[in-house]
Amino acid sequence: MGKWLECKNGAKVMPIFHPSYLLRNDSRKAGSPKWLVWQNIEEVRKQLDVLLEEENKKHI
Repeated sequence: MGKWLECKNGAKVMPIFHPSYLLRNDSRKAGSPKWLVWQNIEEVRKQLDVLLEEENKKHI
């Protein structure tokens, strides 16, 4: 699974495979590039939900 990296400006990023690589590697089996990217997307979504929840608490 991808790893979070922190930029100098404090932004978090998670590198993923290039889309053309995913198009050439069509398998969705566990451990395949597409499967790994999906795991990364789910992790990014979790982080986004945490950030949105924190932002909503600021406005209450």
